[in-house]
Parts: sequence; structure tokens; C-alpha cells
Amino acid sequence: MAGIHVGRTVQVLGGKHQLTVDRLDMEPGGVTFHYTVSPPLPEVVAGGGMLLLYVTATDDQGNVYTDGGGAFGTAPDGSHTEGSVTVQPAPPAGVRDITVDLVLSESPTEEPHHRFTVRIG
Repeated sequence: MAGIHVGRTVQVLGGKHQLTVDRLDMEPGGVTFHYTVSPPLPEVVAGGGMLLLYVTATDDQGNVYTDGGGAFGTAPDGSHTEGSVTVQPAPPAGVRDITVDLVLSESPTEEPHHRFTVRIG
């Protein structure tokens, strides 16, 4: 199964940005979440810090998924940031729901975690 609509939006970085998880793709190696951030994330963080998106998940069968990395960059029109992040491993057959826990933080400040559940099966 691929291309499951998520459409979940949360406020991040002290309410200065809006992160929307648009969809997820079921892949052989894991689950990839595709997201946008508006306004676009800065290229450089004040004070030399880093922006980190960290994602973990669990499913309705008790399986745990860890952050497998991702990539992001400013959209060609400059209006937002586009990115993807993968959790691993791929869910086994029979999983119906996956609960995602994500945080977008500006080092060294840690933002609140945002949790939501997506029906995948």
C-alpha cells in the first residue's frame, strides 16, 4: 500500500512554523512520512544551532519503529520547506494503525512532542 493521506498539521518551533504531514508511503524498508513546513525553515539557525526532526512510532500490535533518517529543503518557489523522514522497519502484515511521535527542535531547545495515529490497514 502506498500514498496514504495523513493531513495532520501541528505548530512547531514556538508557534513560528506550521508542520503538515501530508502523506505516508509504505515501503519495503519502512514507512516514509512526507511533510511541509510553512513558512520555510531558515537555512541557518541563530546561534549556530541545528534544526532536528526526530520521529518514532508504535503500532497497534506493539511494534516499535525508529527514525531512519530523511531529507529536507526549501521548495523551488521558496514558499515552504519540503521533506521526508522514514521510520524502520516496515510494519508486518495485519497492522492497522501506526501512532507517530514527532518533534522538530532547535538545538539545544527541545520542542514538545506531537503524537497522532494514522490508519494504515
